[in-house]
Amino acid sequence: MSGIEVVGLVLGILPLAIKALQGYRAVLSGVRGADRDLKALVQDLETEQVRLQTTCEVLLDGIAPLSRIDDMVEKPFGPEWEQFSDDIRERLWKGTGKFKEHAKEMQEAAEELREKLYMEADGKTNLNSPEAIMKELRRKASFSLRKKDYEGIIARIKTANSVLHDLAGQNRDLEPSRRRRSQARVTKLIRGLSRSIFDALRSAATCRCVQSHDVPPSPRRRVRFRESLGFISRRELTSSSTETLTIVSGKNLVVTTTPVPIEALPPVLTSDLCQVIFTWHEEPREPATERCGYIADPHRTFSLYPQHRHPESRSAVTLRQMLEGKNPEFQELDLLEKLRIALAISMSILHLYDTPWLTGILTLDDVMFLRESQKATSHPDSPLRPFLAKNFVRKSDAAAPVEASQQSKPRKPSKAMNLTVLSLGAMLIQVMIGQAVPALDMAADSNMDLNAMLEKHEAGGKFSDEVLQSGGWNYMVAVKWCLETESVLGIMGLENEDFCQRFYEAVVARLEKDIQQLSSRCWE
Repeated sequence: MSGIEVVGLVLGILPLAIKALQGYRAVLSGVRGADRDLKALVQDLETEQVRLQTTCEVLLDGIAPLSRIDDMVEKPFGPEWEQFSDDIRERLWKGTGKFKEHAKEMQEAAEELREKLYMEADGKTNLNSPEAIMKELRRKASFSLRKKDYEGIIARIKTANSVLHDLAGQNRDLEPSRRRRSQARVTKLIRGLSRSIFDALRSAATCRCVQSHDVPPSPRRRVRFRESLGFISRRELTSSSTETLTIVSGKNLVVTTTPVPIEALPPVLTSDLCQVIFTWHEEPREPATERCGYIADPHRTFSLYPQHRHPESRSAVTLRQMLEGKNPEFQELDLLEKLRIALAISMSILHLYDTPWLTGILTLDDVMFLRESQKATSHPDSPLRPFLAKNFVRKSDAAAPVEASQQSKPRKPSKAMNLTVLSLGAMLIQVMIGQAVPALDMAADSNMDLNAMLEKHEAGGKFSDEVLQSGGWNYMVAVKWCLETESVLGIMGLENEDFCQRFYEAVVARLEKDIQQLSSRCWE
């Protein structure tokens, strides 16, 4: 039984104990000394009940909908608590064990209180007359109505209740700081994984293909090798198919390891990865085959899993092509879908900055969507999901060593100008208004000076009203933050933890909030 369930049991016992004591007090109102002791016991228990209810409010504040908190506190046994149990455990953090321990202590004390008062399950007692009460007292059994006989139980309830209250309050107060620290750790971890994935894929991509690897917008009769990194939720990880060779969760990073005998592992691929992918789809294999091999960099090893569909069934479309009207599906997107696209791109900026996946400037050609063929349009993954894609130059090319070296490290803009953030602001405008704007276009290899940056800032400002009307206040504020001279011209950029946190709060958190509100069904 979880700590919060135990608290629910205690919240059920305390009002019944108060009711029983009030009944005894009414029966013994004429007995000298009894009324005073019973009144003191009632006051103590009422105080602890209120404190425990306050603790529950603290635990639910910001987690459960405001309209439901009062009812949930009044009904501690209600089924509504279960859906928030994970969030409550997350809030208690490392204090969950201690919370459960003291809740259990409080429950045991409350159970002793019930037995000592001769209470039935519904709070009623069989001792409903002065004669019956006095007779039970003369038997010198455990039954007692003297305050001093309850001091030990009341002290245990007070101590445990105080600890629960402190744990709930302190952990709730620390939650924003913990989220910031957690965000910083996740960002650092994903960036490290992204670099390793890129290096591993690049090493395995050495092949004998006539053409260099790219991501063409239409199918061709050859295997297309996509190197793209996307972000999905933990729930989506259960899908029967994958959109990319590697998927990392944006909100909850899930890394699993399973001990496997070395001799049972497929070999680490060091070349011809595109040929391996082709073989996966051309040659029959056992249905039980899941892992088809590994790719590795000097620090990590990654498992490869085949798609359940042939890669020829898909085509790739860039965001530029979408916005230029070459795919009418984008024009039919509602606000929620556009917000999800904007959020995915913004999260990719945060998590892939300073990795080979992301150059200093994000362009409309860097963001891609994988589309199904007509036969597969009914697939549940049909909603547009953006990915940042990276083209590899074959190492067999004469200039490959130089170009590969250049591609392995993103071009960093001047420290005096955060062009990545500026390009994101320009992109968010175009996503929301649903069209490409030449005045906002930025080339990946451009070396912008202050005047060019101010021109983009001014061009973006002209769309403020349209962005506000189409995307709402939060979206407009997020775009404005990206275009502000303070964000773009600051000394520090996304390589700095404090700047990353400001970026998260100003852009990512606002988009997440709008998506949550539009997706919420709590009022239904």
